[in-house]
Amino acid sequence: QESYHLINLNANITLGQPVTGQIGQTGFIVFKQDATGSRTLTLNAAFKNPGGTAPTLTTTANGIDVIGYVISAPNEILLSTAQLAFA
Repeated sequence: QESYHLINLNANITLGQPVTGQIGQTGFIVFKQDATGSRTLTLNAAFKNPGGTAPTLTTTANGIDVIGYVISAPNEILLSTAQLAFA
């Protein structure tokens, strides 16, 4: 089961505890900065990152980043390394 999520960043955001995902679900999240840029992302502890370090998103105006994920347990979402600054 694969999902795609687009998050338009028009403010700093926090991704909270997911409640509807299924174990084995995969997909990707696209983050798009607004015309102002400089928006930040904070993650709930359920999100696990490569090397234990949360991604730093591109902060330029209209910047686009993509992060893949897989749900490996009820409260565990493994994130891939962020693909940054699509142009």
